[in-house]
Amino acid sequence: MTQHLYHTPHFLNKVQKQVNTALTLRNWIIGFYIVEYEQHGDDRAVYGQKLYKEIAENLKMAGVTSIRERHLYLCKDFYKAYSHILRTVFAKSYLSDLQEIEILRTLSANLYPYSDST
Repeated sequence: MTQHLYHTPHFLNKVQKQVNTALTLRNWIIGFYIVEYEQHGDDRAVYGQKLYKEIAENLKMAGVTSIRERHLYLCKDFYKAYSHILRTVFAKSYLSDLQEIEILRTLSANLYPYSDST
C-alpha cells in the first residue's frame, strides 16, 4: 500500500507543498525573531555581540541541528524582504493551530491589533 501512496503524484505534490510552506514560515518566524526581538528592529546586531553564533548554539543545544549560523542570516534577510508575509490569509490559516507558541501569539498581537469581529 505504501508503494502506491508514494507513487501517486497528487500525494507527493501535497506533501512537498506542505513541507515547503512549513519551512518558509519557519524561516520567516526565525527572521522575525532575530530582527524584532534580538536586534530591536535595527538592520544589524551590535558589533561584537555574536548574536547569530549564540542563537545557533542555543538551537543546537535544543536539538535543532539543521539551522546553523549562516542560515540565521538568510532567515533575517528573508524576513526583511518579505516582512508582511503573515498578513496573507493562507499564512494566517496555516499558523492558526500553533497559537500556543508564545512568539506566534506575540506576533499575531503585533500584526493584527484589532479584532476582525464586529
